[in-house]
Amino acid sequence: MHHSWLYHPAMRLLYRALWCEWYWRVIICGGSLVVGAWLIVHYLPQAVLVGVGVGAIVIGLLGWYRAYELYPPRHPLWRLLGTQSRRIVWVYGVDTHYMPFGLQTWRMGLMYFHLDDGTEWSVQLPATKLRMVSRFLNRMLPHATFGYTPQRAVRYAARPEALRRLADE
Repeated sequence: MHHSWLYHPAMRLLYRALWCEWYWRVIICGGSLVVGAWLIVHYLPQAVLVGVGVGAIVIGLLGWYRAYELYPPRHPLWRLLGTQSRRIVWVYGVDTHYMPFGLQTWRMGLMYFHLDDGTEWSVQLPATKLRMVSRFLNRMLPHATFGYTPQRAVRYAARPEALRRLADE
């Protein structure tokens, strides 16, 4: 990745989103560890609750291990954008509106990155910033296809490499 692109607002926003996802994963796993330890300490004679506590601790530890792997500077998506961006073949954003009883209460944006080997990464972004990030990534990844259509989904499922754009397009 060209070094100056790291300072573009879209890339800073993407990096901040990776940090937020990592941060919440660490908080939730830490909470699982605390609840598990509390259950074990306070309900030691009751085997069922101790078992639940042990399960919570195991889940918390596994989650922390996964959080270690997804630490933003070494997050696989961030590394792909920096060193192997040609592996990303399809990018699109989804703006979800939550409207209970017809009243919009919340919007959430997800940016999806599909790779040439069939794997997928998604990052939660503010819905209002999806277009800015997508425009920047469109310049950064000229070989990737942008935007979602059902036809592209079928082509990607059949052969992910089929969505790589040619350099002269």
